[in-house]
Amino acid sequence: MDFTITSQQIVWICGFIASVWGVVKIIKDLFDHDGRLDEDKERSNLLLKANIAILNGLLSDSDKEKLVETRNEIQDFLVEKN
Repeated sequence: MDFTITSQQIVWICGFIASVWGVVKIIKDLFDHDGRLDEDKERSNLLLKANIAILNGLLSDSDKEKLVETRNEIQDFLVEKN
């Protein structure tokens, strides 16, 4: 019983391993992408809150407390993410 491995079989095995590796990487990236979408959604919500606070501050001069509260919320978010 002779058992020989040809170069074509080696290339086929390497190609199969590379294909499986690629599929695993794509699946990992999909799950990681969902987490990044949640972070982006939270970031955009903070930006909208900041815009509303600025507009409210422009409309009424006595609303500085709300601006400070929004600024602190944004700073906490940035410190937490970085």
